[in-house]
Amino acid sequence: MATSAGGASAGYNGTRVCGEAGGRVEAVNRTKGKILGSRVRTAASFRRRLQGLLGTRELRRGEGLWIVPCASVHSFGMGYPIDVLFLDAAGNVVGLFPAL
Repeated sequence: MATSAGGASAGYNGTRVCGEAGGRVEAVNRTKGKILGSRVRTAASFRRRLQGLLGTRELRRGEGLWIVPCASVHSFGMGYPIDVLFLDAAGNVVGLFPAL
């Protein structure tokens, strides 16, 4: 999942993506009770994953893209930094790469 840079800086222990509704999810740090992303789009189809964040100028605070399934990402051509989080099957964050 990609979020606006700094959006996941609160740490990722206890963070989970949940509440899927209408192609959007919410990323919540359950340990700290903090919402990290309230407007996270889901990219679950081949077309949506292929498009990713292409054509976007920025991600505002609270925005993100959850790419399902996803084992790797690239930031070639990105004009702004993103935080990249890797999730397990339960939606728990298992890896974090800030400000790529």
